[in-house]
Amino acid sequence: SVLAVLLELLEFYEKLGQNLMRDFEPEKSTTLDVVREAILPETRQDGMSYAEHVYEQRPHFARRMLTYTWTGVFRDLVAAVVADAMDWPTYEPVCPRLTADHLAGLRQELEQAGRLHVVYWISAFAVNLHSSV
Repeated sequence: SVLAVLLELLEFYEKLGQNLMRDFEPEKSTTLDVVREAILPETRQDGMSYAEHVYEQRPHFARRMLTYTWTGVFRDLVAAVVADAMDWPTYEPVCPRLTADHLAGLRQELEQAGRLHVVYWISAFAVNLHSSV
């Protein structure tokens, strides 16, 4: 099964508002917005899941599974994954760190803790949405 590694999730997040989904608003854009305006366009040519697109069929097996709501703010989903990887009790303190100015420091902290390569099953990335959305 092909899944989302935290490092690649952060790299994807960094592209939002830049190369992907130029109108991305961290405080407002929902997971469904990101799927429709970033994930699907990025994978349309290949017709596969984002994870398959990134990992080119190399298997990554999940250690953790994330459930979420499509109408939730995507930044909060990413913050929740980071908080879970670091065993922090809540994701709210992570949200202000998901900015261009702070992402490098957050990534370094995750790397030093040995948590940057934790693998998550996140359906928005793991499922081929071209055949289901």
